[in-house]
Amino acid sequence: MVVITPTSTDQIGMAPKRKFRDVWMADPAFQPWLSSLIEDPERASCVFCKRQFGAHLTAITRHKETKMHILNAQKFEDLPKQETSSSPVGVSIAVAVALQMAFIAEHNLSFSIIDHMVELMKVMFSDSAIAQGIHMHKTKCTETMKSLANAITEDLVKKLRIYKFSIIIDETTDVSCTKTCAVLVRYFDLTSHKINTCFFSLINLYSSSSVGSTGENLYEKLMETLDSHNIPRSNFIGFAADGASNIMGENNSLTSRLKDSLPGITVFRCICHSIHLAASEAAKQLPRKCEDLLRDIYSFFSHSAKRKHELKIFPNFCNVKPHKILHPCQTRWLSYHEAVARILEQWQPLRLYFIEKESELRLLSIQNIIEKMRDPSVKMYLTFLNYILPKFKKINLMFQSNEPTIHLLQESITELLGSLLRSYCSAEYFRNINIADIDPTDVMIFLPINQIYLRPEMHQLFQDQSTLKHPTLITDVKSRCRDFLITMAVQIKKRFPIDSDLWKMASFLSPKKIMDKRTRDEMNTLVDFTKAVPRLFSGNINELDDEWRKLDFFNFPEEWKRLSGEDFFIKMMDFEDHTGHKKKY
Repeated sequence: MVVITPTSTDQIGMAPKRKFRDVWMADPAFQPWLSSLIEDPERASCVFCKRQFGAHLTAITRHKETKMHILNAQKFEDLPKQETSSSPVGVSIAVAVALQMAFIAEHNLSFSIIDHMVELMKVMFSDSAIAQGIHMHKTKCTETMKSLANAITEDLVKKLRIYKFSIIIDETTDVSCTKTCAVLVRYFDLTSHKINTCFFSLINLYSSSSVGSTGENLYEKLMETLDSHNIPRSNFIGFAADGASNIMGENNSLTSRLKDSLPGITVFRCICHSIHLAASEAAKQLPRKCEDLLRDIYSFFSHSAKRKHELKIFPNFCNVKPHKILHPCQTRWLSYHEAVARILEQWQPLRLYFIEKESELRLLSIQNIIEKMRDPSVKMYLTFLNYILPKFKKINLMFQSNEPTIHLLQESITELLGSLLRSYCSAEYFRNINIADIDPTDVMIFLPINQIYLRPEMHQLFQDQSTLKHPTLITDVKSRCRDFLITMAVQIKKRFPIDSDLWKMASFLSPKKIMDKRTRDEMNTLVDFTKAVPRLFSGNINELDDEWRKLDFFNFPEEWKRLSGEDFFIKMMDFEDHTGHKKKY
């Protein structure tokens, strides 16, 4: 028997795969159901049947003749035809589709939801020509979303070529471990009379031409993004980000390069991020067992429906409303306040619960929890945190506002620093000295340890009979709390330029100060302010000063004092003087 072996793989190779040809979609026999697949050019799909098959005429023709396709095609013929975009209904359909795309993008929904959303709307609004006229599935949704995003970006770019703007960036890593940098722009739109914050670009930091998140690479990618859209760098006046060394470092960082290439640019560290870092550093002065207790209690109940149900009985014994135990966030220390407040609220029910379970279950986790709860210092530290953390949270919420808050910056941070220093320093020292010049670590201005202020609830705990038996414990708690306050004050002075001339002058932009002639007299010219932000103002300083000084002759409506900074200046833009002219600046 002779076996013949082929000498080449070409003799036994499979037929080459064919790629989809766009000309097939123009064939009336295949309209409007035949569609290509962007992700696989060797496959085709049927819009009616939602099936895929090989991209060759035999398979396409065979699918067209199947009973399923014929039935689905008949259903399509029975539907009302899509209105043209020029008709009134067609315009309404286009608006409805755009709103659908915006809803999906805003809520970060999967594109596959559109398959069900459109059909649901047709059932819900069967008498609506608009709902019945929408024909969209995942592939069309993806392309429509891209087109809409490009149109929005192009509209934004046109404005950035005209208006002054600031940039906000933040690095992030998505679920696919792709490290990117989100770029947002903030500008004042003269058309809508609003300060807008818009998403501008998402930069891939590890593309083929990038080398990671170094200061050099971030700078080059940011400038490349602006230049690719022909946005003049002269309109770039401000920059804000977190305090990472590759972004905010003194040397070889993104901001150091921005200051070299864009002289006079205004740079701000994120206020909320700085407050969080300061609080995290101060928290190191307190015992770790307080944080461990919060996590241990949450972990004990988090995955057990039985334990949660058993706990519900105990608040009734103590006349306390039963509330859920909250999880302390691991990456945001200021979020601990809600968890601390909840544990203190449920302290007595939790204590009774764990005492009962201690002998019943004999678990190490219960022993650790009850041991900490029997330690009187733990409750003292939690009470102290419940008092001090809201001060920092208040600042955070203020500067998370969508409205401009730069005029509140100096007063708010100075007030926070003063409240910390006043808790453990002598009041006499504050009378004749600028608070920015005070050294938080100067022991010469400290109050005696028994006179520091730690809230009335702490004083009550110190006066408890069981606590009075341990005077060294009270002294140790007060000493650690004072160390927390000292560290927080030091961190605030380190991270915030309280005596900055820009901060001081920006505070005069508060509506209340502008409307008060006495405070305007303290800054009777805007020359120094324009020098502090040279990229912002490029007009005639004499005309600007004249408008500022003419405010002395303007009778402000009393209700303007209650306006936000943004609304106040919008009102000023529309104000006309006695000659009927609006203010230029």
